[in-house]
Amino acid sequence: MTETDAGALASAVLRARVAAQIAGVMAARARLVAASGGAADDEAIHDYRVGLRRLRSGLRAIRPVWGKGKLKPLELELKVLADATGDVRDEEVLEETLRGLGLEDSVAEELARWSVGRSRRLAGARQAAARKLAGSTLGGALAKVLHDVETTLTTPPRRPLSAGELRRRSLGATIDEVVTRAATTPHEDVEGMHTLRIRVKRLRYGIELLCDDDDDAGVALDLGKRLQKRLGELHDLDEAQVRVGRAWGLSPGARAAIRDALQKRRDTAGKKARRDLEAQTPRLREAVERLLAREG
Repeated sequence: MTETDAGALASAVLRARVAAQIAGVMAARARLVAASGGAADDEAIHDYRVGLRRLRSGLRAIRPVWGKGKLKPLELELKVLADATGDVRDEEVLEETLRGLGLEDSVAEELARWSVGRSRRLAGARQAAARKLAGSTLGGALAKVLHDVETTLTTPPRRPLSAGELRRRSLGATIDEVVTRAATTPHEDVEGMHTLRIRVKRLRYGIELLCDDDDDAGVALDLGKRLQKRLGELHDLDEAQVRVGRAWGLSPGARAAIRDALQKRRDTAGKKARRDLEAQTPRLREAVERLLAREG
């Protein structure tokens, strides 16, 4: 097969895989429309958000083929749509993170009373977000950007690349950054750990799009998922401390006690994250390098 033929074949495969991602986003939005009418589906917003994020990362991974100038504006439009779900996600994570902190009885009782109101807020936020996302304004914006993605990918690639060359250009840079950040970022660095989590996530979604579903890809995806989950725990604890600090419905003493408990949990989680990064990142790199060594 000539280089031109290999590039054309790879481009066709990418179009099909991105089309499948778009179908996933539309399926999640259909569930949102149903939820906006009162149907019980607490996972619809989460799945919609993840679908948009996966599509954004996929477009970033194929920038070397169609060009950053064409794809980055579409990625930013998808980000705006995903950000519309942020309040719900934050409330869901806060509710889960505040469980089982081992607080003194008086503080635990105050937190429980406060949490009842937050639970009502979460239920209302889910309904409001579902209505907003299912509405014509955001629905129209989603339809437009998805149409633009499909239209862009039907244009001739700026630089047709074989599947192997695209993986090396896209995933190679990402795994290098993950390894470097994992080795040099202390677990106490809130922003650094958050950035590393995003890079691991970007790597996972890039592998899903650019690699076939086989053992090597499975190993890399599993390792990436584990690291992303561990780093996600840190991020959730960091965000919880910020939100509790602004929770004026709690007394100052309760806020301080809860933040102290969150910090203790964060210290423990940070040490676990550091151990996992040291143990799993080399394995992740080896798995990705096996994928990068392939030509087809």
